[in-house]
Amino acid sequence: SGAMKRVGGAGKQIVQSLGVRKRLAQHGAEALKAQPRVEEDARRQRWWRPQISRRKANVARKQAIVNGTYGGFALETGGWLPEWDEVKEPHVLIPTKRHKRERTRAERAAATERA
Repeated sequence: SGAMKRVGGAGKQIVQSLGVRKRLAQHGAEALKAQPRVEEDARRQRWWRPQISRRKANVARKQAIVNGTYGGFALETGGWLPEWDEVKEPHVLIPTKRHKRERTRAERAAATERA
């Protein structure tokens, strides 16, 4: 693909994008997050997009894993630090609501018994 370029024969190193490496070196994890804009006349809060898109960040992370540079970072060689990985909230399953006739069946049966 256009984003990944193989260099060398035996080692098969993949070169990370220079723009991604520069932004990660300069801003670190902040380059991967959207930033709020600071405006004097702010009727509503506006946001700047992340400096590195999620697609490019995922490509850079995968390249670091392939190159063996995951866990460290240098401007010349690239890499990826574990603290840059996105931590997602656990998805907790809740029971379904079901139909009202199923939820109130016991109440209706009790009302029928009383009548």
